[in-house]
Amino acid sequence: MQSISRRQFLASTVAAGAAGVVLPLISPRAVQAGAPSIIRADTRVIEVAGRAANVFGLVQPDGTHGLVTPAANDFRVRLENALNVPP
Repeated sequence: MQSISRRQFLASTVAAGAAGVVLPLISPRAVQAGAPSIIRADTRVIEVAGRAANVFGLVQPDGTHGLVTPAANDFRVRLENALNVPP
């Protein structure tokens, strides 16, 4: 069995710790997490049993309703309040 010196052990421990800090910063997942998605809380009118109903909902910048994101992704979102009530 090969032995290592205390200096080699400490140097390898510091290198492993630094890798644990630096690698997540440069990983593709960290790059993807960049800017948050923007959604707007707003009201809209839908038809329920032949009658108009005002409902609350989330609207994406492209006009689609709701928010869909893969489960494996980090969830970063900025919510803009377009309701007539304070947050």
